[in-house]
Amino acid sequence: MRVLPLVPVLAVALSACAGVPLPRESLTDPGALLFNGYTKPKVDCFRCHNGNGQGASRGPNLAPRVPKKSDERLAKVIREGEGFMPKYKDDLTDEEVTQVIAWMRASFPQSK
Repeated sequence: MRVLPLVPVLAVALSACAGVPLPRESLTDPGALLFNGYTKPKVDCFRCHNGNGQGASRGPNLAPRVPKKSDERLAKVIREGEGFMPKYKDDLTDEEVTQVIAWMRASFPQSK
């Protein structure tokens, strides 16, 4: 039985996300540009959350989650990661984290 050679391939396939960034020309917001991987290629939130944040394969839809979390909690998740989400503390400045949070707040406001 030859199962072991498939383990690394399967692990990569399962960890990959299939999100699509929003078109570059449609974005002006600094947080949206970061989220969609245009400002810093290592910051690729769109891969798992889709460019609009509505979720893709592994990453959940952010619309119901963002309004329930404080800015401090969102910043902590962005910096340190959570679950399958990677940490971005070495890739984003405090100002950039604030920009991503501001974009998410504008994109996913508290429902009334």
